[in-house]
Amino acid sequence: AAFVFDVREQRVLFAKNETRALPLASITKLMTALLAHELVEGDTEANISDAAISQDGDNGLTAGERFTVNELERLALITSSNDAAFALGASVGELLGEGNPHEQFVEAMNIRAEELELETLSFKNTTGLDISTTEAGALGSAKDVTFLMEHIIEKYPEIIESTRLGYARVYSEDGEYHDIENTNDYVSEIPNLIGSKTGYTDLAGGNLVVAFDIGLNRPIIVTVLGSTRAARFTDVMELVDAVQANVR
Repeated sequence: AAFVFDVREQRVLFAKNETRALPLASITKLMTALLAHELVEGDTEANISDAAISQDGDNGLTAGERFTVNELERLALITSSNDAAFALGASVGELLGEGNPHEQFVEAMNIRAEELELETLSFKNTTGLDISTTEAGALGSAKDVTFLMEHIIEKYPEIIESTRLGYARVYSEDGEYHDIENTNDYVSEIPNLIGSKTGYTDLAGGNLVVAFDIGLNRPIIVTVLGSTRAARFTDVMELVDAVQANVR
């Protein structure tokens, strides 16, 4: 599935299976970061729990480390850290009631999707990791992913700004740091990049959403879902090149 949208003109430039709900994989983390950003101050402290460390993947975090919400957002979005995304949701979720913090945050993610009228978005966890070989952690259409990205770059561009970096250093509140690498292999190839988010699981295949400025404050958003680990990048670049050749 693919969807290309001109934000300033509010015009669809390309669409293919754009309303079909597909597994989102780590694109889920856009909603995780958005909701955390809206609910708490960026300097709010969050702990890395054993449950966070048990998530798939290893970014070198350790149980007991403390980070600000802003730093966890960077970890979750730049290097797609599942540990960080889980810790972010669970820490903010503790403020939402007396129930399970992670479950409360996921419920709030679904409520936020409804409020934004992104009807195909459905979340079961904060990471986008597959729950089983047949059940995805989140679903959504290329069209709704695009409009989620549009909301972020229009309202809170600071959330996605750090994803323009190929590499970054993230500091914990304990004075330790972690050097991280962007999961978007083509981050330096996209002209005037505003932000991006990758996703990959067995069920999802390869996903990628990017926002870039074609010039004179004219953001274009390109979303590809259900590709492969490698082809998601070339698929998006083909659409970016087509926009540059035809729109300008």
